[in-house]
Amino acid sequence: MGGTQRLAKWCKYLKRLGASPTVITVKPIAYYARDESLLSDVAGIRIIRTESLDPGRVLFHLQKQSASPTQAKRRRWMSWLFVPDSRILWLPFALWRAALLLRREKHEAAITSGPPHSSHFMGWLLKKLFGIVWLADFRDSWSGGDFQPEPTALHRRLNLALQRFILRRADSITVISQRLADEMKMQSKYEHLKFHVVANGYDPDDFSMPAELDRSFTVVFCGAITNITNPQTLIEGFRAFIEMSQLAPGEARLRFVGADLTGKVVQRVRENNLIEYVDLPAYVSHAKAILAMRQAVVLVYIAAPDTSDVYIGGKTYEYFAAQRPALCIGKPVDGMQVLQNHAPTRTCSFYEIDSIARALLAFYTEFKGGTLSTVSHAVPLEFSRSFQAGRVLELISREIITKRQ
Repeated sequence: MGGTQRLAKWCKYLKRLGASPTVITVKPIAYYARDESLLSDVAGIRIIRTESLDPGRVLFHLQKQSASPTQAKRRRWMSWLFVPDSRILWLPFALWRAALLLRREKHEAAITSGPPHSSHFMGWLLKKLFGIVWLADFRDSWSGGDFQPEPTALHRRLNLALQRFILRRADSITVISQRLADEMKMQSKYEHLKFHVVANGYDPDDFSMPAELDRSFTVVFCGAITNITNPQTLIEGFRAFIEMSQLAPGEARLRFVGADLTGKVVQRVRENNLIEYVDLPAYVSHAKAILAMRQAVVLVYIAAPDTSDVYIGGKTYEYFAAQRPALCIGKPVDGMQVLQNHAPTRTCSFYEIDSIARALLAFYTEFKGGTLSTVSHAVPLEFSRSFQAGRVLELISREIITKRQ
């Protein structure tokens, strides 16, 4: 999903810039999201796949199939046993393969990215054992984050201690937003950390082919459906919009593009008598998700009330790269503010069903009248994956030069 895309795109453009990245990752695991098409981004790049004792890898051996989203949810008990996460059981295998590689070849830097935040211990070990430069990348918060289960106060304290340990030892740190940098710096209680903002972004190559806008009024939510992106009030607001407009299923559609990790969307659609109007959630390839965004009349961005302020959904930058208007529902998190800065939007509070319905009706009226606003300016260069890879290479090169002096 979003984390894979960030690193795969970096590798793609690092290679174009003359670097020679090698990827060390795990062999197939039991997981609900697989997108083989993304391998085209790392064509010609060496990928070393290792074993792991992580439950996802063990389940793959036992089941020989991918896990469903609901199965993944039921395994949250693992957060009680593993700190910071169960992927820490991958480290011995990854370290062994990295050590063999570094004994044969000269590599000057390592990049680790989290979550899973246990991957950062790989970077620390490689720096300590082989003296290479280490860049730690943070795509989300660690301690207290939306995607870091912490069932007890003890788990929270352990995560905070591990986070401070990693932050104080990395040569350079990249984060997806300034607010995340400020949050982690405050948590670290250490003033000399080297934070650099490298936002999530979009790949211009993904938007190079023409895409035709849907003829019906199509409202699209793209991305994984979680407690953070809970679409309950979107569904209720869409029902109210249909009641106001009296549109037939062929005239208006609500489309979900992405896995439903809550397992509740189908039930909510049925409760609102919208089965004929809704394309139900399904995990699709990244290319198909991009196409759905570009064909949409309106895109939807959701942040539930308990979402952390630093949340930036993985699709945020691809939303305005798709040049479509957006309906923002919920808390004004960082990602929503980024979208509002670069795309025409209407914003509603999370529980304002009538407001959501009227916003959709306003979009529909503009659509039918040919006055629907779209993104009219070029997407800022800083959000391009190619520019971001150049920034990462610059940060690494600077640390290598400093180390040699």
